[in-house]
Amino acid sequence: MPDEQIKHMVDRFLSWKLPENFNPDGGISFKREFNEHTAHPMKHEPSGTNLLDAMQAEAMVRYLVEGMEPCISGMRLPGESLPKVHPDYATDG
Repeated sequence: MPDEQIKHMVDRFLSWKLPENFNPDGGISFKREFNEHTAHPMKHEPSGTNLLDAMQAEAMVRYLVEGMEPCISGMRLPGESLPKVHPDYATDG
């Protein structure tokens, strides 16, 4: 997998808004609502993670893709367009 794809995956992972039902484990605590008993109640809406920095996230992504088939149908870099006819379905003539 090209380094550009790995970097794209790391950047997307670190900027992803965590779901409403995000529930960390392993002794990590997270309190979504704060200032509940004031005139300005608010919610924490984290994105990505503070558990890993970019270098650690890159190591994780490289671990995930290690041994993966070199070509995954439909996978492309940002800005690349899909071919009009997928090569698996192309016919001669």
